[in-house]
Amino acid sequence: MLFSIIVPCYNVSRYLEKCIESVLHQKLQDWEMILIDDGSTDNTSEIINYYNGKDKRIKKIYQKNMGLSAARNRGIKEAAGKYILFLDADDWYKNEQCLDKIAIGAKKDVDIIVFQLDKITESGRCCHVENNLQFFPDYERIYTSKEYLETVLSKNDVYEWFPVLYAYRKTLFEKEMFDESIRFFEDVDFVYRIILKAEKLFVIKDSIYQYRIGRDGQLTHVSKELIKNRISVTKKNIKLVNVTIVNKKMKKLLNGNFVRGYFWSIIMINYLEEKEQKEILLLLKKNKCLMKYALNKKDRFAKILINVLGVFITAKLLFVRSKFREKINLVHIP
Repeated sequence: MLFSIIVPCYNVSRYLEKCIESVLHQKLQDWEMILIDDGSTDNTSEIINYYNGKDKRIKKIYQKNMGLSAARNRGIKEAAGKYILFLDADDWYKNEQCLDKIAIGAKKDVDIIVFQLDKITESGRCCHVENNLQFFPDYERIYTSKEYLETVLSKNDVYEWFPVLYAYRKTLFEKEMFDESIRFFEDVDFVYRIILKAEKLFVIKDSIYQYRIGRDGQLTHVSKELIKNRISVTKKNIKLVNVTIVNKKMKKLLNGNFVRGYFWSIIMINYLEEKEQKEILLLLKKNKCLMKYALNKKDRFAKILINVLGVFITAKLLFVRSKFREKINLVHIP
């Protein structure tokens, strides 16, 4: 079997059918779909049962609510395919040729196949994707993990570590799994580590994945715990990179990307209640040393503002700027 498509499901009955149908409509038929019901309380389980009975390639797993990382890890353990794909239950594949395009890389026997996504709002609008890979000089060729990361991080300093952007050779998971103790931003903790273990990567220029944003029940509520997790993952990643990465350029690029989590946290405190703001402000001040890894112009400018105006006033200014950018980045789907 070529592909195992792992779909964690938690209270996604409104979206799950479209997700599953996008796989069923693929021209390439060499796949299995593993639906993990992570303790849903709506009728997600009924939808899973229906499709499990409809197509023998669709497998069902039920477990108590353990979180996204645990669900993905369970799917990895059950997977029979040569390559593993992650598909969120509220997302879908763009057209019927998506798996065929991914299979081009699989035929080259690489460790990871990389593709692109579109961010789609509930109203059907498409956001400009910061993650796009058009800056690669060549497609249809194989990159080492070092070549890939240096290229992508040098050209795109806001690169996001979406686990759904890749097809992974299953053997890569023998020593790398999702950290189930991390509730939020487990992808930022995980994806770069598994890319570093890959010897060969193949980059597809096409947009494959349709990533829904702003839905009900999605991770849109900013909490104290959310920000704490982001700061914690930022510190963990930078510490690990400094200990394990020898190449100075790679170390600089990775740390420059990860420290964006610190500056993101500064903006996000604007969503908190006053009492929680004070707690996070103390945490941010305690970890100001992270700012030394700031790499891009925006982060370096934010660092100057913090040193001159303090964290709180800088947070207000950055928040206004971020809201303005959100408005100008929305365009209609062609």
